[in-house]
Amino acid sequence: MEEGLGKKGNFNARLKRAFQSLPVLGIILFIFITTFPPFEVATEVNLVVHMAQHVVIAISGVLIGYPLYRSGKFSRIKSMHTGLLGLGVISGLLVFWHLPTFWDAAVLNPLIHVIEHFCFLFIGLLIGGFLPMLPDNFKMLTLMLGLSAHMFYGFALYLITTPVYPLYPVSQQALLGVSLFAPSPIYFVGFLYITLTRETRRLDPIRLEQSAHTRKSSLNRAMKGLIPAFSIIMIIALGGYLAMTVVAISSAPSQDSANIPVIYIEETPVTWQYSPQNITVLIGSNNTVEWISHSLTYDTVTSTTGNFSHVFSPGGTFMFTFAKPGVYDYYCQYHPWMHGTIIVLP
Repeated sequence: MEEGLGKKGNFNARLKRAFQSLPVLGIILFIFITTFPPFEVATEVNLVVHMAQHVVIAISGVLIGYPLYRSGKFSRIKSMHTGLLGLGVISGLLVFWHLPTFWDAAVLNPLIHVIEHFCFLFIGLLIGGFLPMLPDNFKMLTLMLGLSAHMFYGFALYLITTPVYPLYPVSQQALLGVSLFAPSPIYFVGFLYITLTRETRRLDPIRLEQSAHTRKSSLNRAMKGLIPAFSIIMIIALGGYLAMTVVAISSAPSQDSANIPVIYIEETPVTWQYSPQNITVLIGSNNTVEWISHSLTYDTVTSTTGNFSHVFSPGGTFMFTFAKPGVYDYYCQYHPWMHGTIIVLP
């Protein structure tokens, strides 16, 4: 019995250490930032939020990759050439996913959207696990090149008056440009500080090493409390939202109203669409249509010609009466792959 309690205690201790580790925080952060519905739908309609999501996903990858590097998981392949290879892959993926064609494809196609998320996670893993293999001079050069590209990209987005990313308005493009360029003074001051104190660190390594050890110990003590707190907050937020969503969906109407065609917004592992996508109604008979959300996230019913528009929370409903014959196409602003058609007969 004591042996069983001992094993249970060891398991709990290992679980506690794991929960206090940066890789676990990185995994939880990645899951949260890519699946938390209110944030995820905002990326579809807001260019700045979409770019911020890329940054946070990359950070989650760094939180996973750097501790693995520090623990020696990459010792067998540790070399400057490996670091340069990682730098090349990072640069290639960043350029690829910021090309307008592939950016738009990731918004319009859910499968490509998922691939995009994992690519930015991979970028973060490479930053945390491969870039530390580079010599210090290469690291500084890489940092400056990255920051310079960051600033000039933002400056260019602000100046360009035509949409670089067609799915987003020019106003959001300009705001993104300002957001990328505005931190430039901070980058400059930080680089200047590192450059000016570099010689001091070289001449007085013992004192600085002791100071760094003290700061590291203090940081580790603080992180042991912050990491589980961040993780718990994200788990509660995601779990709580999903629980409330399940309640909202279960309480939503599921039966067709009398003589009123019903279109469901359905979200399943294999489909995320209006169901049925196409219906035909007759004026004077059944020309009032009702949409009912059975989706875990927010959606819209938006006419391509501006005749009607409604934003759904999970479990929400919307009714619209068609007064004129015609073909009415509509889509979801948050999920552009969702589309439907209503044919109204006289």
